[in-house]
Amino acid sequence: MSVSKILFALAAVGAGVASAQSSSCKASTITVSTPAEATIGCKTVSGSVVFEASDDLTGAILINGPETIQGDLIIKNATAIQSLGSSTISKIGGKFELQGLRSLSTIDFSALEEVEEISWITLTSLEGVTFGTDGVTTVKKVRISDTFLGSLDNFKMASVGTFQIDNNKLLTTWETKLTNITDELIVADNSQDLQVSFPRLTNAGDIDVRGVKSLSVPLLKEVTGSILLTENDAMESFIAPNFTKSGESVSVRNNDNLSNVSFPLLERTGGSLTIQNNQKLVTIDGFPELVTVEGAVTMRGNFTEIELPKLDDVRGAFDVQSTEDIAEACSAFEKLSPDGGNGHIQGSFDCEGENENANEGGSADGSKDKEDAAGIFGASAPVVLAVAAIGGLLQLL
Repeated sequence: MSVSKILFALAAVGAGVASAQSSSCKASTITVSTPAEATIGCKTVSGSVVFEASDDLTGAILINGPETIQGDLIIKNATAIQSLGSSTISKIGGKFELQGLRSLSTIDFSALEEVEEISWITLTSLEGVTFGTDGVTTVKKVRISDTFLGSLDNFKMASVGTFQIDNNKLLTTWETKLTNITDELIVADNSQDLQVSFPRLTNAGDIDVRGVKSLSVPLLKEVTGSILLTENDAMESFIAPNFTKSGESVSVRNNDNLSNVSFPLLERTGGSLTIQNNQKLVTIDGFPELVTVEGAVTMRGNFTEIELPKLDDVRGAFDVQSTEDIAEACSAFEKLSPDGGNGHIQGSFDCEGENENANEGGSADGSKDKEDAAGIFGASAPVVLAVAAIGGLLQLL
């Protein structure tokens, strides 16, 4: 039997069975500072449960009693907690927030199905999560950052608002049943070998993927925001076979080993199109149906061929630079230029080959650089925490 399971068993024996539970706890906040106080004598907590950063919170902590917490469940900086669990809580109406629990190795909420928001940050020993047979199926926002997790299999929801996975260095595979991400997907700075697969995803708000080996989105049709692939040094190919429309920008930048990019059905971008500084991408021919770019076109790299056979409407600037000879491609694009062409490129026109500085500068799409995102994706971002003990002690009815 593992150490964590032994700790759970001992905690369960010590806690005993709560008698005479009331139906509801009315306090706006229940404050927990010892393991015994984690046994709560009601089925519904109408407010939040907040754990203090107490020296008494050590080992295994079991939250016994409540089936529903209508507010938040928050534990911050309780650095001696080794395992956390509940066999009764099925719903958390607010945040499930864990932060700075550096000794926490396992989370076991065998009844939990529904959470408003999960925020787990700087759980540097966390290696196991259990949510029961069905897992968590309803959640609006998830952030998992700076953990020891190697699997996210217990997150089984079909739809989510925001899903952010960053700085989990042991995470090498992630396949999810998500079909819709309404706001934003952020995957950044996990294992360099991370292979991400979304076999059912059809729609998303924004997609921002950094530092992965592969990304599979075979059914993705549309993003209402932008799609950004950058700093994926191990990625060799990216194909979005059913992608037809981006509400804002499409940006593929700074991917050192990327040799193939294909959006075979993409017809329109609502913002800019940027293909920049992908050293091994020598042919740009993955946009055969692209007609309209409502922002700028920026292409900079080592490419020898550029094919955009149906491009006929660029609302912003057109800036194409290569270290190689692209005179033939530039001649074709000049037919769309504002000077000497039909004016279907509405902004400035610049197309130049044999430019040794082609991989420098040129970020017309306004996408975030890696350094701009450092505050979001830093491996150990400084945390300034203050947990207020609000309200009175739990009143048993």
